[in-house]
Amino acid sequence: RSPDGKVEGYQGIIRDITDRKVAEEVQKRLIATLEGTTDYVGFAAPDGRLLHINKAGRAMLGLGQDEDIAKLKMSDWHPEWTKRLLLEEGMPAAIRDGVWKDEIAFLHRDGHEIPISMVLLAHRGPDGEVEFFSSISRDISERIQLQDQLLHAQKMEAVGRLAGGVAHDFNNLLVA
Repeated sequence: RSPDGKVEGYQGIIRDITDRKVAEEVQKRLIATLEGTTDYVGFAAPDGRLLHINKAGRAMLGLGQDEDIAKLKMSDWHPEWTKRLLLEEGMPAAIRDGVWKDEIAFLHRDGHEIPISMVLLAHRGPDGEVEFFSSISRDISERIQLQDQLLHAQKMEAVGRLAGGVAHDFNNLLVA
C-alpha cells in the first residue's frame, strides 16, 4: 500500500502442486487395486503386529470389515506348523533376500485351515532396517481339491489297466 493507503500491488507465493496431485491419483489407484483384489493383502510391523488387511483378506480370515486389528499379530492367523515355518524360514529369507514364497496355511477364525500360496516381502527404510512386511496370499483350496481328484482318477485308471491286463491273460488261459 502507498502511504495514503492505496493498493499499489500484490505479492504472493505460488507453488506447483502437479507432482502432489499425480501422486495422490496414483495412491488412489493403488488403494482401489489393493481393496479390489480377491487375494489377501496385508501389512505387518517387524514385531508381527498387523497394520492393515484388505477386504478379501479379512473375509478369508473371518474378520469383520470394520474390526480393529491393532492388537492382532500375524502369528494369530497361522496354524502351529506354519508359524514355525514362517519364523524359521520365511521371515529370515524375506529379511535376507527381500522376498520369500511358499505354500502354507492361514487359520480361519473358526479354526479350519486354509491352504494358501504366500509371497512375503520385507520392506526396508532408508537406514536399511526392515520397516514393515507385506504379504500377498491366494487361497489354493480349489487347486488342491482338483489335484486330489486328478490323482484319484489316475489311480483308478491304473487299477483299470491292471484289471484289464489280468482279464486278458486269464482269457488267454481259458482259450488254451
